[in-house]
Amino acid sequence: MRRFDDAFSQIVFEDFAFRLFSTAHRARHSAETLATVAPYVAETARAQLAARAPVGQPVVQVVVGALRTYRVEVPDAAFDAQGRPLRMRVGLEYEANIATADHTYYTVESWLFGRDADVQSKPPGATRTFPCPNCGAPWQASQTATQVCASCGQAVDNGRFDWVVEQVSLVSSDERPPTLTTEVPERGTDLPTYRQPDVDAAWLQLTRDDAALDDAALEARLTMIYTQLNLAWSSNELGPARGLVSDGLYDYLSYWVDAYRRQGLRNVLADMRITHTAMARIARDRYFDAITIRIWATGKDYVIRTQTGAPVRGSKHRERAYSEYWTLIRTANRKGPALAVPACGNCGAPLQITQSGECEHCGAHVTAGEFDWVVSKIEQDDTYRG
Repeated sequence: MRRFDDAFSQIVFEDFAFRLFSTAHRARHSAETLATVAPYVAETARAQLAARAPVGQPVVQVVVGALRTYRVEVPDAAFDAQGRPLRMRVGLEYEANIATADHTYYTVESWLFGRDADVQSKPPGATRTFPCPNCGAPWQASQTATQVCASCGQAVDNGRFDWVVEQVSLVSSDERPPTLTTEVPERGTDLPTYRQPDVDAAWLQLTRDDAALDDAALEARLTMIYTQLNLAWSSNELGPARGLVSDGLYDYLSYWVDAYRRQGLRNVLADMRITHTAMARIARDRYFDAITIRIWATGKDYVIRTQTGAPVRGSKHRERAYSEYWTLIRTANRKGPALAVPACGNCGAPLQITQSGECEHCGAHVTAGEFDWVVSKIEQDDTYRG
């Protein structure tokens, strides 16, 4: 991507993809509401969403449980021999919980995003809405059923200015929740670590750019997040950990906590502790720094029925060792020591974060790593490939 677009950020793109998925589904019940995302969802894709059962019923909740890239197309040149722009495409597969007032659907669907190869990515904006992708004005069509911006006069639903969803394909849809009581053995704990070849040099450069960052400080931050997240998960209430994870990861974790709640279950993680870690990957772009660390940990992992406390999976007495790859992100312009306590990185107050990711004390948005490292991804050791 960066061969043509040196401003491309995977973190920014995935955040955009999460938000657009949720917003488009919430708007799919009518042509009028779907028109609010028309600059980013092409006519064919809008029709595919509008036809989704139950047709015409508003979606009240969208929680993304997984986001996987299944296709990346980048042309050899930005233009063809006649000077016409060529297309780059990214295919994303979503696993999501989509609820109307009467039904909850567990879906898997594929969205194909396309954009002209010569388009430059826009910086992450303060707004979380979907304005005109050309001029940035609040989106309003010049005429009904057209995708011409009333402010700048440009047709904008064609990928000339930003990513647009070209196609939506429903892979599966089921009203049954995911199975949570089956014991799944750990398969990748002893696999070798996938390490970026230059990860040590990249870490050295990152610590040179920020003298307050070192192994001990980062590990203390990671351990604190790990502890707080496990406590929140075990209580079926993620609110206390809201400011320690990105919006996308919070959505992912909420998907599973909601599934446990709906089935009257609770996944208890007791006496959990990290035993050792290994640096796996460092990615830096214009807007974000990202560090992927493989953690090895152990503790008691079991599922109980919420009302009775009766065990249905795992053991209250036997520890289970496992490993995962955790990615932490922080904005590229942020420097300074990492906090090892659950506090706002801007004002220092105890961590109390709204659902929109803002500190209840100072109002600063903190869940995109604006002030300190937050976890943006947790990936399994048997599927992670760097």
